[in-house]
Amino acid sequence: MQPDPAQKRRLDEITINLRERLAEAHERGWLGEVEGLEITIAAAERKLAGMTRQIHLGMPAIPSGRQPDPS
Repeated sequence: MQPDPAQKRRLDEITINLRERLAEAHERGWLGEVEGLEITIAAAERKLAGMTRQIHLGMPAIPSGRQPDPS
């Protein structure tokens, strides 16, 4: 399943929030939380990287050439 490129901004915001939570977890010594957040951030960054590599091809063009012979 490919993430919707239109949601890139939202995923950027989520990643920023995750980094803030990671900093707090480090400050408070929540090692289990640190590990989970690092895994989640890595996954979000992979999705973001995939979104920037996607090429939107749009709908295929249908040729408007001559109509087939009905005979």
